[in-house]
Amino acid sequence: MGLLKRKLKLAKPAYHDVNASWFRINHQIRVDDWVDDPQWQGQVEEPRWLSTNHLLGKGYWVWIIPLSSGATSIGIVADPNKHPYAELNTFARARVWLSKYEPQFAGIIEAHVDQVQDFLTLKHYSYNCKKMFSADGWAITGDAGVFLDPFYSPGSDFIAMNNSFITELIVKHYAGEDIVQATGEYEKLFRTLFLAFGTVYEEQYPIMGSARVMTIKVIWDFTLYWSGIALLFFSNKLTDLVFMQRGGAQLQQIYQLNFEMQGLFRHWAEAELPNGDMRDKFLNYTRCSSFSIPLPSNSYLHPAEQYFNDGVGSKRPKSLPIICFPDGIS
Repeated sequence: MGLLKRKLKLAKPAYHDVNASWFRINHQIRVDDWVDDPQWQGQVEEPRWLSTNHLLGKGYWVWIIPLSSGATSIGIVADPNKHPYAELNTFARARVWLSKYEPQFAGIIEAHVDQVQDFLTLKHYSYNCKKMFSADGWAITGDAGVFLDPFYSPGSDFIAMNNSFITELIVKHYAGEDIVQATGEYEKLFRTLFLAFGTVYEEQYPIMGSARVMTIKVIWDFTLYWSGIALLFFSNKLTDLVFMQRGGAQLQQIYQLNFEMQGLFRHWAEAELPNGDMRDKFLNYTRCSSFSIPLPSNSYLHPAEQYFNDGVGSKRPKSLPIICFPDGIS
């Protein structure tokens, strides 16, 4: 918890309830070495181990991150409704848990258990904050205020967004402007964004056990992110209060659409068959064939077309991209 947050008693719980344990091993763990099949090896051009790799199962994911020191960071992130915190809150228990749910990976860790450098754990890591910005001359940013989830690393987005809001308030203040209204508007906007991000994670961890559904969810989440909040941020529109207020109704439509889609993913995953037919599937996300839905004048999405055109896009779109699927997904 940040200094200001603690001093001003601004702590506020978040509804997202997930736990995590993580540790470092002084050894390079290379997932490329886990499979000898030449076809699997040839599916990518660069070594897989140089990326952050995720192992997913029902109610959990495990990260494998190569560090510049030559060590590897390993983390277990799990929904307590499926995986009680007591099963992974010590290194010994985490090893047992891994041997049960990720036995191949557990075997590699056991071979290098003498090279463990540290172990940390955090129960109910998600948290909120009652107030982030004040016209009295203080502000809170990043993890000092809120934290949602490590999957997709939205904390970096919150840092970028909050720093942008804070910078804009400082500039306005030193220009002699009254920042009371702007402070309130940025606070409300960030609250809305935090709520919107939450739907991507809350009660969604069971979906990770379905390879098919989670694959589609990742594509959906990426599409919504890069055509929504990221587009606004990189177009320098997120701090433009006039623009954001004018597009408020359209942003609410996008939020509602995402809320319904996340519910669809949950229900789909509950009805999905086991992953046996997906274990040998390879989906190249860089080769997406996208489809769009034309926007007639009576479409409820039609206002969003002008919204993105009015100051964000240099060209008026003929339709809005809804989602893209890799070849072979139907």
